[in-house]
Amino acid sequence: MFASEKVMLEYLGDLLSEVPEDQQSNEPESTGTKTSATVTANTQASSSAEQYEPQFQPELRPITSRTREYKEYLEEPEISEPSAVEKLLQQVELKQQEEKIAKEQAVTVDLTSTQVETQVQQKKEPASPQVEVVDEIPEQPFQALFFEVAGLVLAVPLQELGGIHNMTEINSLIGKPAWFKGVMLNREKKLNVVDSARWVMPEKFNSQMEESIDYQYLITLGQSDWGLAAEKLVETELIHPDAVKWRGKQGKRPWLFGTIKEKMCALLHVSDLIAMLEQGVDARQQ
Repeated sequence: MFASEKVMLEYLGDLLSEVPEDQQSNEPESTGTKTSATVTANTQASSSAEQYEPQFQPELRPITSRTREYKEYLEEPEISEPSAVEKLLQQVELKQQEEKIAKEQAVTVDLTSTQVETQVQQKKEPASPQVEVVDEIPEQPFQALFFEVAGLVLAVPLQELGGIHNMTEINSLIGKPAWFKGVMLNREKKLNVVDSARWVMPEKFNSQMEESIDYQYLITLGQSDWGLAAEKLVETELIHPDAVKWRGKQGKRPWLFGTIKEKMCALLHVSDLIAMLEQGVDARQQ
């Protein structure tokens, strides 16, 4: 009984796996028919495409990339950091402009008050005789530029500073004092160059000092055409009036306004210094 069931199952499995004959005969024919129809359609489409091929063909332009342009636009140029001297010059220029603005404002106020006082005095009292000019010692801290000449440090108030220029070609003149190096052109303006070491300390100036000095800058004084040659720009610093030993009067050194005690350097009196240069005398008035 079990053997018969096994045989029956194998037989049924064989029947199920067989393909009917009508399906076997129809599949090739339908496939062949479909293939021939497809070939016919493709042939007709090709002939139609050849028959109606357009006469105008648009010109194709090459595709260009703008990646490089965008990259060059986005890339930031390298910015070189300013040197210490350039930073110092920028600092001096900024502080000098601030001093100039403050000075102009103070002058405006002084002129107004002076005009009022003059009108009142003219009404009440007769004109007073001229008196000796006394130095006005600053009451408030002020900025000063320190520079070096042959080991000697000099200081000039920023409000009396005309400018700082790089030393360029100097044209010497005949018949001038030994401390007068010559004339330097700066933006079509003639600047008189003073050999600072020879002018300040003529008694110590010799050939050895002359060979060792290397002037790099010209410090111009106020609104004049005179400038002091300098080897090195040291710094700008805020000076308190109590830190300066002020002169009592002009004395033998009119160019010396005072001595900065902590730094052991000379503070220049710009107006008297310009007057001495105009007269053609050195620090010893010779």
